[in-house]
Amino acid sequence: MKKNESMYLKLNTILFSIIITIFIMFPFIINLPAPKGIYYDNPNPFYHAMQSIYSSFEEFDLKWNLYFFFIFYYIYNVFKEKITKKQIIKGCILSLILTIITITGKALKMNNNLNPLYSPNYQIVKTILIGIGYFFIYYSLYYKAVNLNIKIPKSKKKIKNKFSKIFDSNQTIISITLIVISWLPILTIYYPGVASGDTLDSLAQFFNQRDICWSAKAIILKNNSVILNKHHSVLFTMLFGFVVKIGNDMMSYTFGMFLFVLLQTIILITCFVFLLYYMKKINIPTWARVISLLYICFCPLISDYTIAAIKDTLGAILLLIYNIFLLQIIRNYKSIIKNKIYVSIFMIDIILILMIKSNSMFIICFSYLSLLIYYLYLKEYSKIKKLLFIISLPMFIFYMYDHVLLDSLEITGTNKKESYSIPFMQLARLANRNNNAFTETDRIILNNVLSYKAMRTDYTPRLADSVKNTYKKEVTEQELKEFWEVYFKYMRKYPKVYIAALVNSTYGYYFPEVGETRGIEEVDHRLGTSIFKIKNLDKFKDYMKIKEKNNQILEVIPFINFFNHLAYYTWFLIFTIIYIIKQKKYKYLIPLSSLIAILMSSLISPINGSFRYILAIVFCIPLIFSINYTIISEKEE
Repeated sequence: MKKNESMYLKLNTILFSIIITIFIMFPFIINLPAPKGIYYDNPNPFYHAMQSIYSSFEEFDLKWNLYFFFIFYYIYNVFKEKITKKQIIKGCILSLILTIITITGKALKMNNNLNPLYSPNYQIVKTILIGIGYFFIYYSLYYKAVNLNIKIPKSKKKIKNKFSKIFDSNQTIISITLIVISWLPILTIYYPGVASGDTLDSLAQFFNQRDICWSAKAIILKNNSVILNKHHSVLFTMLFGFVVKIGNDMMSYTFGMFLFVLLQTIILITCFVFLLYYMKKINIPTWARVISLLYICFCPLISDYTIAAIKDTLGAILLLIYNIFLLQIIRNYKSIIKNKIYVSIFMIDIILILMIKSNSMFIICFSYLSLLIYYLYLKEYSKIKKLLFIISLPMFIFYMYDHVLLDSLEITGTNKKESYSIPFMQLARLANRNNNAFTETDRIILNNVLSYKAMRTDYTPRLADSVKNTYKKEVTEQELKEFWEVYFKYMRKYPKVYIAALVNSTYGYYFPEVGETRGIEEVDHRLGTSIFKIKNLDKFKDYMKIKEKNNQILEVIPFINFFNHLAYYTWFLIFTIIYIIKQKKYKYLIPLSSLIAILMSSLISPINGSFRYILAIVFCIPLIFSINYTIISEKEE
């Protein structure tokens, strides 16, 4: 009898696995876009729908059947394990959320709206089939993760092989050597470095070149003879400009840029080596540190931004150091607070973050507040007092720098348009998709702040610059007040359009198939002006093309392409947060809180899916990995 029951259960599992595998195949063999140019030999609408669905299937290929057997084998082995009803419910909720993100992202990628999911009507059938397939893909991965039994050796006396002994005793030297060797080709090929359009503007500010300084033209200057402004970090502008000036005095502007990139590279290598040293101090095993070192060496984003003369690179590395301090404070409070050198470095790091990153005040306040709340919850008030002092001094110094020193030098603040990207895009989408929605009076009010023509014709869902850059610097407070009245008036009338604009401006940060797939790779052509003759070496142009083509190949190779798609970095952060909450290790949210703040602020950025805005998350991946390992280790103990 038991044998028959066992056979019955086995057959049920096989049948269940076959059905699930068939559904999992649908996302791979069904094309979501509606097929065009189909010939129908029967007028029946149901037949039309069937023919359209059939035309959406990929042509038969032997590989799909091979994939079926591999997936079936995986599914069959996964669902043999048992999990609780509570875990099943959590898995279903998580899988449903990820499925919605995936199919929504696919539709937005195709047409910047959700029409591909339901228009024409038969598309709903395809959407359901693809959605079920993705649901089971995510659910099977969750099911496997729940049953994954990761064990950390309990014995403190770990038997080390020869490689581990050599690496541990020479970690710093090995790390520096491997990083230099792996980064040296890109440093050579892209001599003197790479940059964005902001780089030229920073140089224009430093060398007082008004004609090519677009940021000074976009604002009303406090003093027309002072074009230096806060659109870019003033500290970065002065540091970058000073190093370039030294290089130009020695040889050329090109050499000056190389000196800055070289200085930045040395700083990054130092900080990454310190990260690996810290991982060793908190007992992260050799294999994990080796993987982290290989990530630092070969992650294309890290090397690309290492040679980029932009403030985001320095800001990201400063936030990495900041998060290491937060992690150590919650692990061993006294090891930091009782050491005056560490406290000083920590405060200097906070000051530099505030001076370098434009959204740093929100990031620091959000993350540091989580640290204070943690000790408030523990009722350790003496620690709170010391931590308040540590944050108060950098805040005071930054206030004196930003509001006293820079104001006394008549340096103009940032343009208000930088904070309004999302509202501008929402109004632009409405004007672009439904021009008749606005009354003539309201168009005039909008045109007092932005170019209504640009809103109607130049709207690009992914990038706000075409609309944002038409912001009129002479706008009055009364005109702004009227503008916001119009904005909220149409928010009430067209909430769906506003939501669609918001999603279209942000989904690249959580949907892997869109957004940037590589770092900055070429010096902006505008740098090759008669004023700043900065350019890459002609003899390396072929190698640059090879490097670019190599990046394109890496974008499509399975597993390897994780490192080239922006959303996977945010997924890793979000899944780590979920894991921390699940394990009730809430204190480990504190060193991740600044990264949460970065992700939140990137959602209101002018670009949908830019690596620059989440670069700190990319740099902090080994630290996030260490936190996960630490939680697993503590759980075992």
